[in-house]
Amino acid sequence: MFRTYLSIAGLCFQLRVRGPFDVARFRHRFGPYESPEPGPLDGELLLHVEPQGQLLVPADVPYPGVKTYGTSEGYKMLREGLSLWVGADGRSEGFVRGPEKIPAPSHEEDGGPAETPLRLITSLLLLRSGRGALFHACGHADERGAILFLGQSGAGKTTLARQLPPSSVLSDDQVALLGGPSVTLCSTPFVGVLGRTIPPRHAPLRALLLLDSDRRGEIHQLSTRQRSAALLACLPLYARDAVLASSALALIDRLRAVPAFRGSFSLTEGAMPWIERIFQLASSITERSGCARS
Repeated sequence: MFRTYLSIAGLCFQLRVRGPFDVARFRHRFGPYESPEPGPLDGELLLHVEPQGQLLVPADVPYPGVKTYGTSEGYKMLREGLSLWVGADGRSEGFVRGPEKIPAPSHEEDGGPAETPLRLITSLLLLRSGRGALFHACGHADERGAILFLGQSGAGKTTLARQLPPSSVLSDDQVALLGGPSVTLCSTPFVGVLGRTIPPRHAPLRALLLLDSDRRGEIHQLSTRQRSAALLACLPLYARDAVLASSALALIDRLRAVPAFRGSFSLTEGAMPWIERIFQLASSITERSGCARS
């Protein structure tokens, strides 16, 4: 049995895997998040990998959707090739289909069978604990802080991530927002087409932007209503649950003071001059807001 500890977005997990498991593939994506000396556990996952893809697939689970059944004791989640139980106490157990593609995809293309269960568990536990949430987004962070670039599939998250300095990228697919004394944007190992290993890093959130490929080179400020709609559209809420919904709305409400924009970078200008403008606009808006409050 493979066993390790992971620290992702402030959550500490124990992962155990029974069955065929490509450890090198797993560590290419999750190695920087392994923790040799874990603190108190927020969750545990026992994952059974079914060899040769023999796991039966419920006919009513559309790919790539997730069907969730919620009870007071936890959540049962079904997706093509995956059956997962996430307990309210953080203890989880899943059955996932084993390696099927011949030849196997590269480590950059596929993080292995543990990736999807860990995405689902991280999303649920962050919301259920009230600590934060995962968002479909690209993240950039430097010494000035972080910018959250929201976008559904095809919005340009990976295209933007490839334009950024590798040391500044937090993910091109899912990043974590944590709502402590100040809202923090955290990297995750949950990347998309970028396929790159992203080490753990975080920075205070300074701005958010809804990617819009029809507005190349532009930056337009969003209203509070537009900001909330953009965040909700990019938040993977896997269960119709009052606790999760309340936690998500509370986090979005905390982001009212964060400057929010819509736009996209110009392919001729490049991403970094555009990001410089976002930081400048966000700083100006924050300063004006502070003066108005005083």
